[in-house]
Amino acid sequence: MDADHFEVSGDGKRVLLWTDGRLKVVPSDRRASGDDDSDTNITVDLDRVRQFVDPAAEWRQMFDENGRIMRDNFWRPDMSGVDWAGVLDRYRPVLDRLATHDDLVDLLWEVHGELGTSHAYVIPRGGYGDGARQGLLGADISRHEDGSWRVDRILPAETSDPDARSPLAAPGVAVRVGDAIVAVAGQPVDPVTGPAPLLVGTAGKPVELTVSPSGGGEPRHAVVVPVADEEPLRYHAWVADRRAYVLERSGGRLGYIHVPDMQAPGWAQIHRDLRVEVLREGLIVDVRENRGGHTSQLVVEKLARRIVGWDLPRGMRAESYPRDAPRGRSWRSPTSSPAPTATS
Repeated sequence: MDADHFEVSGDGKRVLLWTDGRLKVVPSDRRASGDDDSDTNITVDLDRVRQFVDPAAEWRQMFDENGRIMRDNFWRPDMSGVDWAGVLDRYRPVLDRLATHDDLVDLLWEVHGELGTSHAYVIPRGGYGDGARQGLLGADISRHEDGSWRVDRILPAETSDPDARSPLAAPGVAVRVGDAIVAVAGQPVDPVTGPAPLLVGTAGKPVELTVSPSGGGEPRHAVVVPVADEEPLRYHAWVADRRAYVLERSGGRLGYIHVPDMQAPGWAQIHRDLRVEVLREGLIVDVRENRGGHTSQLVVEKLARRIVGWDLPRGMRAESYPRDAPRGRSWRSPTSSPAPTATS
């Protein structure tokens, strides 16, 4: 019998196994029967377990346990010079103000942030849930003085990334900046809460918006398919803004790429942008907000390439050999490469 986890009973006579999502009790001195109903192979029915908890007391215990685990396992015994006990004492009063488990998770993230380290996560039990997904329109929408909720910005789609789909920029939707969203699926938009509550559960599903054009005229209807996650859209928009900044400040002489992580997505992002950006006189490699990973050596090898020759096809543009090699005479490592001063 394979087991994911096990514990031996205090008297050593039985073993508690967690296997295939089930809790089992088997003897420690002989082979367990293959029959789930036998005395030597007991399945514990967890559905019958009833537990009454005091959430506030449970959160206090979790806070203290988190502090102990970090204290005992942090990569530096001196906690990088941080007064860890003092940090816990400073944040502990906030426990009395928590209303939900999500509040506790947010608090623990803040506590971990005091260490200024990476790879320190707080993940709720069961992940972040499988509830109804909030539909997002890939746009900045705000309440205006007249009480209407208007589109202030539509994030452009990134065709090279299938996850960066912009609902309001899809063919046939034709919603424009300044337009007001007055109804979702026939339900009027509340002037206080806006369209977001009406978009709950619509991610990945067609939904009808009633839009009032900014220039006046009759409201019209548009069917959109909201996304569950705007992060890819907003990330690519952020990169485009930084690239435009670099081009403007350098007079078009410097290219710009951002490396979001040292994993497969970041490796793909480098190859998505490098072939164009490397053609300029210099290249800025921005690793701010990089999430880490294991491809950093590949990134360094890629950027350390040197041009050893040129392919000169007749009637066509010359290409360097190897391709994607930086044009500059020298380069700095990604961890110290220059970056634009604007970070917003």
